[in-house]
Amino acid sequence: MKNPHAAMATSEIAPKCGPKKLYIQCEMTSSRSGLKGSDMNPRERVVKAVEFDGPDRVPNGCYPLALVPGPRAEGVRKLFKRYPSDFAEVHGMARTLEWGPSWQKGIYVDDWGVVWKNLQDGVIGQPITHPLSDWKNLETYKLPDPFKGFEKINEAVSTATHERYMLAGEGACGGIWHRLHALRGFDRILTDIVKGRKELLALIDRLVEINIEYLNRLVELNIDGVMFGDDWGTQTRLMIKPEQWRKYFKPAYEAMFNVVRRSGKHIFFHSDGYMVDIIPDLIEIGVNVANVQVTLMGVEELRHRFGGEVCIAADVDRQHTMPFGTVREVRRLVRSIVRRFRGFSGGLILYGEIGPDVPIENAESMLKALQDYGNEV
Repeated sequence: MKNPHAAMATSEIAPKCGPKKLYIQCEMTSSRSGLKGSDMNPRERVVKAVEFDGPDRVPNGCYPLALVPGPRAEGVRKLFKRYPSDFAEVHGMARTLEWGPSWQKGIYVDDWGVVWKNLQDGVIGQPITHPLSDWKNLETYKLPDPFKGFEKINEAVSTATHERYMLAGEGACGGIWHRLHALRGFDRILTDIVKGRKELLALIDRLVEINIEYLNRLVELNIDGVMFGDDWGTQTRLMIKPEQWRKYFKPAYEAMFNVVRRSGKHIFFHSDGYMVDIIPDLIEIGVNVANVQVTLMGVEELRHRFGGEVCIAADVDRQHTMPFGTVREVRRLVRSIVRRFRGFSGGLILYGEIGPDVPIENAESMLKALQDYGNEV
């Protein structure tokens, strides 16, 4: 869509897909999860959790970051054979994080011309060279082909069994906020927002346009939802003022979300950090699932303000408890999250991340606790 900032006031908006009874176009399969006492397959479980329609248990959306080849990687894979995810681990799906240059120690250049430096295997590094550090380069800057690798995703989705929930990544440029400070530099983007630079709006519009082009093809695939993601929070507040976010970024997200909403698929939105101020805005423009750091913002506050309004894909304290806590502390935290969000006939997915700093014992404790307490819905 050209210039969403100008178009939002006049464009035709699709009916809002709220958390209740959202129609999913993909057909249900008859394959079952194998959980004792369960008559839902994993895909059905996730759909019912997202739509507050009475899942049999809290879905397992836990995932590892891209695994560094070696014994630990094999150990994590064995864990997920014992405690399988309810989400499809298919190429191109969100959180199917595959080992490659972006996860490896060293320096590499991405398709956007951004130079990255990574000091450690298993995490993503930092951009050190920004092709749009000077706005003079904007006019001649060429965006990469948004459909590079798309046929591989199409093939993977087409050949999947679909007994598990198919959550696709947003593709193309990824998160627009992430892409902006990779292209321009974080400090420069903050200054541009304060100054209201017209080049900033022009770049946002180009990123939204390429994402919409990609999304129009993506939603034709046999998927269930699309994951959008941008890390908007610091430890205590948004990185920019809420009114700035609403001016520059809310219209952009709405334009992209509308493509997914019209297709009848779910919208997931990920953000790290404290971003509670914009959760009502995200719900307003169509987000069905918020993947957030619940312990950082407060489990009780999130339950009180948003319980029953948006499904929470709950992070399991990746900053403290998972890497540094004991097995018992991990177990208690999972139990606490499950019990505090019960009573809404759904609305919770456990979405714990297993980073390279997480002991394998803690990863197993998280998954085992979900198995033991996940039926308390």
